[in-house]
Amino acid sequence: MEVLLKNKIDTKLFEAYCDLPHFPFFWLVKPDTEAFMRAKDAFFLHGEVPHPLYAACDDYPVDELLIALERFDQQIASLTSNDIVARLYRAKSAELRIRAQLILSIQRRDDTQVTSLSEELFGSPLQGLAHLEDELEHMISNPSKRVAPHKSVDAETFVLMAKETLHHYQMNDWSVCLTATGSVRIGSSRRSHGPTLSIPANLHISADRAVQLLTHEIEVHALRTHHGRKGPLALLGFCLDGYITTEEGLALYYQMKVAKNTSTHLPGFWNSYASALAREMSFTDVFETIFRARTTHSLAHKKDETESDIRNSAWRVTARCHRGIHDLGASGTGFMRDHIYRNGVLQIEKALEEQGEEILPFLFSGNVGINHLADIKKLGLTGTVPDMVSKKIVSSTIKG
Repeated sequence: MEVLLKNKIDTKLFEAYCDLPHFPFFWLVKPDTEAFMRAKDAFFLHGEVPHPLYAACDDYPVDELLIALERFDQQIASLTSNDIVARLYRAKSAELRIRAQLILSIQRRDDTQVTSLSEELFGSPLQGLAHLEDELEHMISNPSKRVAPHKSVDAETFVLMAKETLHHYQMNDWSVCLTATGSVRIGSSRRSHGPTLSIPANLHISADRAVQLLTHEIEVHALRTHHGRKGPLALLGFCLDGYITTEEGLALYYQMKVAKNTSTHLPGFWNSYASALAREMSFTDVFETIFRARTTHSLAHKKDETESDIRNSAWRVTARCHRGIHDLGASGTGFMRDHIYRNGVLQIEKALEEQGEEILPFLFSGNVGINHLADIKKLGLTGTVPDMVSKKIVSSTIKG
């Protein structure tokens, strides 16, 4: 907390914000892991439609959070004289209220309301199902040339690369650890805990993928968090309302810049496709459609994937867009979030085309969204854009 509140213009507000009840939103919308894994086995073996349980969500005291948010809203005007700062905190509080209502809808088993509120939180897809199916057809008909990876990177080597990348940006308060997580991810708390980069202990990736991950996770996600933590507005070290689409869009935008295998298609296709399908289909129909499409795509691109690999991949993307949903036999409901990756890239490209690269330092002032640019500029908050050092670091580490 001391680090986050040193020389900040929103000290009192951020302290009040940190006193709000702990609200692990994304953990609450996930179904119980063990039960859902058993449901996965039954689905694969017998085609049984899963019946997810949400015990953690059911036990969460939503009413206490809503009362605390009401009290927090009443405090905002008395805790700052800066109209812009007050507006940013009110918007953050409003977003938390929508998230709380979504959790309440899961508790009430109101799948329609979960769908509606998730779309209110994360926006509507910028590309519809017809557009995505046309893109899929083009992807299958025009397979990209595959370049076989000639060097690989394990977890221990990636740790060295990550530490060197963090050192380059003088992010010396960040820690790197090996964990049982399934993916590389950063973590930062609104309280006193230092930021961390978690790396799967069983990580084994190509050198090109290592470059992309370093850029995605450190040169964008971590760098934005770092600037927010060091800047004059404490909330930027955590996140403003609705920042996530810009966050993922920037990460993918810079990831595409360093990718060795260029593609005519923007990333985030499968997540967007699954979300679009869920608007019209049941869980089973979404899964089967994704499974068939990925199988055809894998054959066209001559990928080294087994049927089990494709089935598990289809399950993951289908499950993600049905978080918080109880009746997976019904059609047209889902957790409408995963289109943010594709939406994010499209929004970044549009913003750069319309406003120029001059906006990038403002977007790297912290965990902000394109929708906050006007306020961020008025506050005079900026950060440095990525130096794109990942390729050099990966190359030198492997040679060394």
